[in-house]
Amino acid sequence: MAPLKADPADYWLASQPNIGAVARFPFVDESSQSGVYATIVNQKPYIGGFFNANSPEQFTRITPTMETFPSPESVDLLRQLGVAYVIVDSTQYPDYAEMDQAIQLRGLQLLQVSGTTYVYGLH
Repeated sequence: MAPLKADPADYWLASQPNIGAVARFPFVDESSQSGVYATIVNQKPYIGGFFNANSPEQFTRITPTMETFPSPESVDLLRQLGVAYVIVDSTQYPDYAEMDQAIQLRGLQLLQVSGTTYVYGLH
């Protein structure tokens, strides 16, 4: 098993105001051990977590909508959940220029790019 490590974007996030939670996309990353570990670095609340076989009801309920990101419904739900920062792994999307455009059209502001990781602000 590879050692856990935080993305450079998490170090950048650590210097940002604690105004809300962090969400990672693709959404499957929200339940990875690395995603949970990154919260130690960025010191922000998050909407996922490593749950093994038992996912909390909220996580189970929001997953179908979050898997449609950046749909209007998913962005509305992010706002309802108090998410301020959205981290996206661009390598997981075949046409990231198109994805970036769709994200920004939903009102998210590109704040930081760290290699292949994009951080957006959601206010």
